[in-house]
Amino acid sequence: MKPSLQSRILASDAPGWTVLVRISVGAVFLSEGLQKFLFAAERGAGRFARIGLPEPELLGPFVGAFEVACGVLVLLGLATRLAAVPLVTIMLVAIATTKLPLLGHGPRGPHRLVHAARLHLPARRGRRRLVAGSPPRRSRGAARMSGSGPGRRAGKAWRWRMTGRLQVWTVGALVLGTLLGWASARASGQADAPSSSWLPHAGEDRFATIERHLRGLDVAMVEIGYRYSELHFAVADRNWGYADYQAGKIELALNLAVERRPARAASAGAFLAEDWPSVTAGIGSRDVGRAEAAMKLLRTACMKCHVAESVPHLTVQPPERRLAPIRHSSE
Repeated sequence: MKPSLQSRILASDAPGWTVLVRISVGAVFLSEGLQKFLFAAERGAGRFARIGLPEPELLGPFVGAFEVACGVLVLLGLATRLAAVPLVTIMLVAIATTKLPLLGHGPRGPHRLVHAARLHLPARRGRRRLVAGSPPRRSRGAARMSGSGPGRRAGKAWRWRMTGRLQVWTVGALVLGTLLGWASARASGQADAPSSSWLPHAGEDRFATIERHLRGLDVAMVEIGYRYSELHFAVADRNWGYADYQAGKIELALNLAVERRPARAASAGAFLAEDWPSVTAGIGSRDVGRAEAAMKLLRTACMKCHVAESVPHLTVQPPERRLAPIRHSSE
């Protein structure tokens, strides 16, 4: 009588040493499948996304569930031939997507391919051995099928019951593992995904964050220092429009800085009220002598403000080199 398909799947004609192949292959895939759930960003959905595979959040748990379920079946020796088929498929896809592209890396490509696939190729050969002649004689499936007479008939009945249960358990485990992994990957992705805004969502934290980033007078002084240098060369070039522009920006930057740091209002207010009008008047006169005198007054007024704020070491000198490519139109 011709044996049925299920009998051929569960039958054993493999030598005993294949138990070592079964244990090594099953343990590797059980570990790889668990890692796709435990370390999804490195081994599961995150890695599939970097490779470019479609629907990585679903595909990662799906492959992981197959590796866990089929790895356990191979370890136990239950339907090993059937369990080895998805594992062979998974490894072929892995070689095609991550190893074969290494061939395009110039003359060293083949060597990189062999190095990267040094573990995949022997494992694939082991899985082919399981498909061809498994489960081994020492597996549970083979033990139930040995013997003759009533014992063999009992073993055959057990085999049919076990096959039905195995199919239900395997399908249930695959579906449950896939759904749980997919939900976990989505939750992890949503929790770890960077926000589109650098500000907190709501509340006083937004204002505190903005205040920290704007900082105080020190940041304003960096801008004012740059604009002072540009103002100096604008006067030297007789580029009066550019000089007016920089003077206006200096006044704006200082006023905004005082708003952020009211403690500096006394010295900055004295500078704006007493010295700054004379500076702007000299520059606005378009007279070279008055404009140069206004620049000297500006340096003196800045140093006076620094002394009032207990930072006399911040001395102001005429700039020695230009910081921007702006020149007078006649040059």
